[in-house]
Amino acid sequence: MTSPPLPVVPGGARSALAAAKRAPGCWVLVACYTLSGAALCAYLFFLSAQPVTIPGDGGAQAPAWLGVIATLAVFWYLPWLVYPVPLLITGIVHVRRAAPGSWRWLAAWAGAVAAGAVLEALVATHAGLHFPSPTYTGPGTVSWAALGECFGFVALGVAMIRILDGAGARRGRQPGRVRGD
Repeated sequence: MTSPPLPVVPGGARSALAAAKRAPGCWVLVACYTLSGAALCAYLFFLSAQPVTIPGDGGAQAPAWLGVIATLAVFWYLPWLVYPVPLLITGIVHVRRAAPGSWRWLAAWAGAVAAGAVLEALVATHAGLHFPSPTYTGPGTVSWAALGECFGFVALGVAMIRILDGAGARRGRQPGRVRGD
């Protein structure tokens, strides 16, 4: 005897996997955007915690393998700055297909992308980052703003995926019907 299948609860693990199958392009874009932002901010935080042994170096004595990855990431930085535009377009297309006539999901998606653009502007302008003076040597000047921005990108990714999942969960509902009917 087999047990009955588990119900799909919006926001649950099975629901998230089902939503990923419905909109793989959106999920890939969200993952690339938010994980790239989180990785960049984590790298800036790591560099700020390094001791400054050479004046004017700013704590950039990172391991060689990390320096190679950071050098290659420079090529990703410029496309990452314009990433909110295709993210907004694909998200709107997905949300309009998944929840037709629901302006709240569209507004939530637009708000999430706008929050991402603001967070991205904070990272691009180095707002809140502490850079030591050119003659400074000593312990690292830890930039807690970079760590906060890292967590901000992770939270943004969770929120964006929740919006995609929530809009996709509306797909099976009939207008005017209440759950459980």
